[in-house]
Amino acid sequence: RAAKKLQYALDRIASTHQLAREINQRVHTKYDSTNPTHERKLLLIGFQGKDPATDFRGMGMLGLDDLVYYAKYYPLSSKHALECSHHEAQWYSFAIVGINITAFAVQALRTRQLQHYLFLNGTDRSVYHELYCYLFHRFNGYWMTLEPKPTIMEFERVFADFKNMMERQLMKRKLMMLRQDTKDIFGATENNGDEYGHAASTCEKRKSGPSLAQRAMA
Repeated sequence: RAAKKLQYALDRIASTHQLAREINQRVHTKYDSTNPTHERKLLLIGFQGKDPATDFRGMGMLGLDDLVYYAKYYPLSSKHALECSHHEAQWYSFAIVGINITAFAVQALRTRQLQHYLFLNGTDRSVYHELYCYLFHRFNGYWMTLEPKPTIMEFERVFADFKNMMERQLMKRKLMMLRQDTKDIFGATENNGDEYGHAASTCEKRKSGPSLAQRAMA
């Protein structure tokens, strides 16, 4: 029995290394506007320049993969975050925040901070993407509930504080995954008791903007 447990643990360790290799490969796959596959997956929201490749900031196609996964599997949460990103005073760039979260998740994977999370939940790509969705969901709630209300000029400080909070949560080995059932994404159960999970069912004083679910391309 002990031998089986040891073998299971060794297999999980080996599979986490394989996941890291797959993730790094996507990081090094650059967005190519001439590639029709890349174009079909592009979410035309929040990018700062005419060429979206300039906004991926070293995260390659993984940054786009993460955004597409979030929009596809968590349409209520992602739409809510997009609406909040259009807030009149507390606006932020949805896509750039997503890329920063990708960078944070990749760093956590590379520095072995995700070992316990992966050991519990599995080591396929979807488990990594689930973490990304959790982080984006949490960041939006954190940003919208801060007092005093932050502006985009304070993004770096706020995001650094958010990363520190998430790193502490990783150290405490708390569950970091949203439920697949998105019918009531802002309910306490689906947020695992997350006080930042539902800043509000709507974001008041927001700028008008497109629906993320409508923008996402499978």
